[in-house]
Amino acid sequence: MESCIARFGNDMLRYKGVLAISDNPQRLIVQGVHKVVGFDYGSAWQPQQPRVSRLVIIGRYLPVDELRREFAATAV
Repeated sequence: MESCIARFGNDMLRYKGVLAISDNPQRLIVQGVHKVVGFDYGSAWQPQQPRVSRLVIIGRYLPVDELRREFAATAV
């Protein structure tokens, strides 16, 4: 996430999401505007609930396929 913001933050108009972090029972909430980002821990994932990361980015001139590949590469 930090690499993405450093490289493309000027064109990331707004973004927010819920991230599933390996070995962490809580959701990681992310939201930001351009290069200003905030992270907070949310509620814990329920045992039967699938741990799925979701991120929405509203932007301009972003290399969508490259971003998808890089985020997919972080999956455990």
